[in-house]
Amino acid sequence: MSPVGEVPSAPVLLFCAAGAAAVTAAAAATWLVLLAARRWSILDRPNQRSSHVLPTPTLGGLGIAAGLWAGLAVLLCGQTALPPGTGWALAAVTGIFLIAALDESKRSMRVGEKLLLQILAVAVWMSVGGPRLEWITLPWLGRLELVGPWSPGITALWFVSLCNICNFMDGIDGIAATESICVGCWAAVSLVVAGSSAAGLPLVLAGASLGFLLFNVPPARIFMGDVGSFLLGGLLAVVGIVGEGEGLPLWLFAALLLCFLFDSTYTLMRRALRGENLLRAHRQHLYQRLVLHGWSHRKVNGLVLLLNTILGIGVCATLEGYAGAGVTCMAAVAAGLIACAIWIERW
Repeated sequence: MSPVGEVPSAPVLLFCAAGAAAVTAAAAATWLVLLAARRWSILDRPNQRSSHVLPTPTLGGLGIAAGLWAGLAVLLCGQTALPPGTGWALAAVTGIFLIAALDESKRSMRVGEKLLLQILAVAVWMSVGGPRLEWITLPWLGRLELVGPWSPGITALWFVSLCNICNFMDGIDGIAATESICVGCWAAVSLVVAGSSAAGLPLVLAGASLGFLLFNVPPARIFMGDVGSFLLGGLLAVVGIVGEGEGLPLWLFAALLLCFLFDSTYTLMRRALRGENLLRAHRQHLYQRLVLHGWSHRKVNGLVLLLNTILGIGVCATLEGYAGAGVTCMAAVAAGLIACAIWIERW
C-alpha cells in the first residue's frame, strides 16, 4: 500500500476498462431484460408502498449482475486489482441473489425469505474466502481488533444491514442507482487518496449502476427489483469491507452512505415509536414523503447527488489530513438531513 495521499502505481487503465465494461454490459443486459419483461408481463404492479401508478417491468437487477460480472472479469486480469478471493466470492454471491429473480418473476418475496437469502449470501461469501472485517478503525480510538466470533458476526451484520437498507431505499425512480454511483465513485477516489490499488471494485459498482440507471432515470422504464437492491447492498458492503483493509476506514465509508443510513434509521425509529408494524409495506421514508408533498423524482435525486458530493469531498479531505474541513462537510450534511426531517414533520 502506498503512503496516504500518494497516487498508487496501480493499473489505472485496467480500472477504467473494468468500469467501462460494467457500464456497457449492464446497459445491454438491462435493455434485453426490459424487452423480455414486457414480452412475458414480468411487471411491478402498484401497491401501498409504490411511488409509481402504472405496472412497470422489473428484474432490471439482472442487468446490474451482468455489469458486475463483466467488470470483475476485467479486474481479474490484473493480479493486484482485487484482494485475494474477492472476485470469485462476489461471483458466487451474485449467483445466490439471482434466486431472488427466479422468485420475483412470479411473486414478491416475503420478508423472511429475503432475510434468509441475505444470510445465505453472506455465509457463502465468507465460506468461499471473501474478505471479512478483521478490525474496525474508529476515530480517536484507533484500530479495534475483531477476535473470535466478532469478525464473522460483524461482517454478517454489516452485509445484511446494507442489503436491507438498499431494499428499503429503492422506492422511487433512480435513487438507489444514483446513490450507488456516487458512493462508488467517491470510494474509488478515496481509495486512491489512501494509496490503495483496490479502486477498481467501487468503479465496477458505479459502472454497473450507471448502465442500469440509463433505463431507470425518471420516468423509469424498468425497476431493479429485489435482486438489484440486494446486489447493490451486497456490493456496497463488500466495498466497505475491502476499504477497511486498504486505508479507507469503515466509518468514513459509512459517511459516504449517510443519506441512506439516516433516512432508513430515522424512519425505522419513527415507526417503532408510533407502534407500527415494522414488517408492513409503507411510504414513510423521508425521500418518499418529499415526493408525496410535490417533489419530483428528479429533484429528490438531485438532492441526493448534492449531499453525496459534499460527503465525498469531506471524506477525501479527511484522508488527506484536513480533518477539520472533512468533519465540517460531514457535519453540514448531517445537520441538513436533520433539518429536512424536522421540515417534513411540520407538513
